[in-house]
Amino acid sequence: KKIFSYQHNVPVEIRNTSGVRADTLSQGKRKKLPLGPNEFVEVIGIDKSRKLFNGSIIVKFNQVPDLYWFASQNNLRFVADLSDIKRGVFRIDNIYDLEEIIRKLKSKTEVQGVELDVIDLSVEVN
Repeated sequence: KKIFSYQHNVPVEIRNTSGVRADTLSQGKRKKLPLGPNEFVEVIGIDKSRKLFNGSIIVKFNQVPDLYWFASQNNLRFVADLSDIKRGVFRIDNIYDLEEIIRKLKSKTEVQGVELDVIDLSVEVN
């Protein structure tokens, strides 16, 4: 429901999205929540741990494809090449599409796994 920026190991709320969501739904539009640079949503793990998510996912491959091509074919933006460990980092433009995109990616034969690229708020960075 809230969007944060992350500065000096501290999340700072910058926007509440509940009003935007209600307005979008009342107009019959598809829900949309893009995140800008240094914008995060809070995700709560099953262990109740708080993490920040900026829309980036890490995809593990059996064989690494052309990552730019893979991004264009799967409605993603290419972020980083981790092909030495058979992974690529991609960004999802609309946070509300996250579950659907992950489900589709996991069904692909070349994809071994997908995980969220998150900041764990319980870990302090020096």
